Amino acid sequence: MSHYSISTKLGLCILALLLASGTPQAQPRDGSVSLRSGAAFTPPDPISFGNRVQSSDIAQVRAWLDAGLDPDYFADRIGTGLMIAAWSGDLPMSSPHGD
Repeated sequence: MSHYSISTKLGLCILALLLASGTPQAQPRDGSVSLRSGAAFTPPDPISFGNRVQSSDIAQVRAWLDAGLDPDYFADRIGTGLMIAAWSGDLPMSSPHGD
């Protein structure tokens, strides 16, 4: 397999992720999110979120998701956490179960 076919496939995968993500959702100004249970959850700031995803901190990202973070939460770069993980080639971070 040539170098060009790999980069072309990767590019197409990234393009598919970007197209599937649609437009960014507005995030509340105060940063809080209401959960179904009625509890309030304050998501991380987009810079911290992007840094943790890019550094493959699966435990922290999973804790945020378990606490109620929207899976489509946008970081300060590229887009959502899934987009960052895919862009970085981080397969464990991009899989649904982290393995």
